[in-house]
Amino acid sequence: MSTKILYVCEACNHEGTFWFRKNRHLCCVKCEQRIEAPVFAEDWAPEPTEFWKRPDGTFTLPGQRGARMPDEYERIQVQETHEKRRIVREIEREEREKQERVIVGKQMLNEHDEAQRRSMLRDRMQSMSPQQRDFARFAIDRNNNRPRQQNRVAFYLQALEFDASNREPYRGPDGLSKGRK
Repeated sequence: MSTKILYVCEACNHEGTFWFRKNRHLCCVKCEQRIEAPVFAEDWAPEPTEFWKRPDGTFTLPGQRGARMPDEYERIQVQETHEKRRIVREIEREEREKQERVIVGKQMLNEHDEAQRRSMLRDRMQSMSPQQRDFARFAIDRNNNRPRQQNRVAFYLQALEFDASNREPYRGPDGLSKGRK
């Protein structure tokens, strides 16, 4: 977030309305000379991201801004990007562990059901012709070699993931792309 101010740079006499920050100081866009002007951190800082910490130490996000927090939770407001990324990694780890427990349970159930079906198929194979038995073995081998479903947890904060590589290109008033990266 930057503030637009009309300025005249004393070093290069450049006149303009856009400032950029360099180490939290106002600088001239043309010569990058530091301008001595009062800068307040709240003018430059993005809004903090709010996380809730559960009593067991895990994190969650409120459903919406200003949502009512349960009494046993702790409110954490994070300003720094590296800290936000650390908490997002922690949430991803927690969600991945939960999902792995579910997947292991489903796999065990599927393996049990598959063992019963295979037992029934082997019993039936005794009365099959050689071609039918070959086909049944082929089906079993194909089922054994098929790729298993891979599940990946993808938790992210849009503000941290929205950069030049994945945002829509700038489009001018005529609707045509201006080619901004």
